[in-house]
Amino acid sequence: MNYGSVVIGIYALVVFIGGVTGFIIAHSHPSLIAGVIFSALLALCSYGISKGSVLGLYGAIGLTAVLFLFFGGRYYSTHAMLPAGAMTLISGGVLIFLFGLYRGLNK
Repeated sequence: MNYGSVVIGIYALVVFIGGVTGFIIAHSHPSLIAGVIFSALLALCSYGISKGSVLGLYGAIGLTAVLFLFFGGRYYSTHAMLPAGAMTLISGGVLIFLFGLYRGLNK
């Protein structure tokens, strides 16, 4: 079992659910669009990682870093734990995990 693809798959699901939730609660079309696009791209990266593609890992690192920076900035400006703080923490954890995978590839 490739844990990297499982972690990214779960993260993609969290991003998708967050986008849909943002749309339902706040009627935010940007939240829905970003959630769908990012989750689809992360799902593709998850598939790539499961097939052993280094590009899947690089893509997942890039997308997760973008989300980490976006939600980190949002948390810094609003100090709202939901959704900005939670997504910053989740994205940071996934990013640390992905850097561990990357480091494992370069041994």
